[in-house]
Amino acid sequence: MSNTTATTFELIGGQFQLGDGGSPETFTTISQVKSVDFSGFKANTVDVTSADNTDGIARFVATTQDHGECSIAAIYNPADPTHAALRTAAHAYGSTHNFKLVNPSGFLTYSFAGIITGFDTKISLDKDTELTVKIKISGQLALA
Repeated sequence: MSNTTATTFELIGGQFQLGDGGSPETFTTISQVKSVDFSGFKANTVDVTSADNTDGIARFVATTQDHGECSIAAIYNPADPTHAALRTAAHAYGSTHNFKLVNPSGFLTYSFAGIITGFDTKISLDKDTELTVKIKISGQLALA
């Protein structure tokens, strides 16, 4: 069965959630998520090398951090209300939304604000439709 990985992720406690922006905010678990990937974390730097550096070695200082992107892969069902909510959030061009990832062990929860920059489907006749969502993290990727 092709949705085994999604079912396994959920059965062992994994959840990817989308906030509704309310106060207090309510988070909805997106169904059929197979994987969640964080990438692109980097520290931004500025070159502060000056004439005082007589050893010929450049000097840098950290300025800001870019917490990168989050991407999820899911088995897509356009009739699923959680997928419809994610699609609506994606079509709110440039809007920031709150997200949470609960690791399958339940041990760590990541929360972050982000802008959905991609909502892509791959349709195959002999397989489930795959959904890939890319989210640019805007602010801190916080551990809870």
